[in-house]
Amino acid sequence: MSSQQLSSQPHSGEYRQRAIDSRASAPISGWALLWKEFRQVMPLILTVLGLGFGVLLMILVSSAFSSQRLKVEHGYWFLFLAMPMMYATGVGILLVGTEKESRSLTWIRSLPISGTQIAWNKLVVAIATLAMVWVIALTSWSIFASVLGGEPFLVSSLDIYQSESAGWLLPTYLAVSLFLCLAGFAFAWRFESQVLSLVLLVPAMLAVRSEEHTSELQSRVDIS
Repeated sequence: MSSQQLSSQPHSGEYRQRAIDSRASAPISGWALLWKEFRQVMPLILTVLGLGFGVLLMILVSSAFSSQRLKVEHGYWFLFLAMPMMYATGVGILLVGTEKESRSLTWIRSLPISGTQIAWNKLVVAIATLAMVWVIALTSWSIFASVLGGEPFLVSSLDIYQSESAGWLLPTYLAVSLFLCLAGFAFAWRFESQVLSLVLLVPAMLAVRSEEHTSELQSRVDIS
C-alpha cells in the first residue's frame, strides 16, 4: 500500500465522521416527525377497527343463519361507539409509553428537537387520529342503520336532542374519549410503565363518572 493511500485513510475516516455529525445536527422536518407518530399508531387503529368490524361481521353472519331480523333498536350503535372509546384508551399510552420503555424516546431527545416539539407532535397525532376513528365509526354506523331502515342519530344515546336520558349522550362520549386520550397521554409522560398508566385510567374514569352522577342528582334536586 502506497504512502499516499495510507495518508488518505485518516482523512476519509474524518470525512465520514463529519458527515454523520452533520446529519445528526441537521434540522428534522416536522412532517417527518408527524409521519413517524402516525405510523406508530396505525397498528392500534387497524386493531380497534378490525375488532369492531369483526364482531359486526359475526353478528351479520349469525343473523343470516337465523330467523332473527336485525333492528336498529337492538343496541348495535354501542359497537360503533366502542371503537373510538377503545382507541382513546390506548393511543396516548402507546405514543409515549412504548418509546419510554424501549428507551427510544431518550434517543429522540438527543436529536436537535425540543421536548416541547416532541410532545406537541404526539398530542396532535393522538387527537387527529382519534377524530379520524370517530368519523369512520359514525359514518359506518350511519350506513349500517340506514341499511336496516332506521334513523342513525335518533336512537338511544345517539340522539343528541334528548334532554333526559338514562345513559350518556353522543357529546358525552366524545368528551370522555378526549379525556381518556389526554389522561393516558399525561400518565404515560409521568410514569415509566405502560401498564401503570393504563391502570390509572380506571380511577380517573370513575372520578369523571362520579362527578357526572353527582351533577345529575343535583340537577334533579334543583328541578324538584
